[in-house]
Amino acid sequence: MKRKIAAGLALAVAALAAAGLTGSFSADPRWPTGCGVDGHPGWCTDASQAMTDPAMAELVGSYCPRLAGADPGELEPQPLSRISIAGRSSLARTSGQPDWGTEDALIGVRGAGAWVTRTVGGPDDGRLQVRCQGSRERIPGLVLEASQVESTLAAIGGEDRVIDFGQVARRTAASLWTQRPSASFGDFTCDTSKIDLRRPRTASTFTCLTEIYAAEGKGGHFSTYTVSAFM
Repeated sequence: MKRKIAAGLALAVAALAAAGLTGSFSADPRWPTGCGVDGHPGWCTDASQAMTDPAMAELVGSYCPRLAGADPGELEPQPLSRISIAGRSSLARTSGQPDWGTEDALIGVRGAGAWVTRTVGGPDDGRLQVRCQGSRERIPGLVLEASQVESTLAAIGGEDRVIDFGQVARRTAASLWTQRPSASFGDFTCDTSKIDLRRPRTASTFTCLTEIYAAEGKGGHFSTYTVSAFM
């Protein structure tokens, strides 16, 4: 399967927002505070600045169908008690340590949200996973490396000649859904190690993998994309 992706729109504030999600915060703002709620070291009353940054709301709101009509300014971490995994006062869950760990939060509004996981420190620093609530059958979990987060935020903000990986994931899922309407999706990941996402060259290619669950079991669908000039 080979598709051409028009990489781009116009420049805005997304470059600053992207930096906020991929490493510009100091050690403390990148990690939740108020942890240790109800005797659980990993339950925290306040999510990190990265989780509450407007850029996070923009990314989640642009990807998840049930949040498409929400004002990004209203998208914020929700009490984890809404999905019965932590106490009512917990807005974030952590694993590991501030210099190498993960943070989870439910970003959205009452009744709709996305389960978001950030990786801090280590070889996967800046990785982001977005899993839309109630949408697994039609849209995969979006897994982005740090550079892919920056590219997607820049595209959402209107920067020219960058790739919106959320859009790539949605288009891929829509195509696969028409072929396998009874299947559901797992995660969507892309290998962009061979291209410069800050300025991808026309005709450069990258591959993406969509996990598919069907009656016969779990499988994967590889797609190859070619970057085209803005159309």
